[in-house]
Amino acid sequence: MRQLILVFIVLTMTCCNRKQCSVDLTAKSDFEHQLNIVRSFQKGKATYVEDYRYALFYLSFTTGLFTKADYSSTIGYETRSDFKKDMKAWQDWYKKNKCEFNQNYIDSVLREHKNSMSTHRH
Repeated sequence: MRQLILVFIVLTMTCCNRKQCSVDLTAKSDFEHQLNIVRSFQKGKATYVEDYRYALFYLSFTTGLFTKADYSSTIGYETRSDFKKDMKAWQDWYKKNKCEFNQNYIDSVLREHKNSMSTHRH
């Protein structure tokens, strides 16, 4: 009987220690879509410049990890190494933050950036 109780306690503790979360599939899909736009551009596939710039903006501001790519008058990464570092950093960030990453988070971050940009213009 003691062994049964011990097994029950261990199983209960193991189950409770796991971090369970609900991943927002729409937010995940949007994040992956933006990563794919950057990847496609780097592979030389036809990509609208506006889409590429938005993808870099989106990834940089939602993660707080700013890109090494240039997206002003010239666009793209100077080196393949910079591209790989950005992609790895963004993917690692998502893995760590996927439980909190949802549409409300995205909207608040982008709204905050938009508000800060409008106050700097005045």
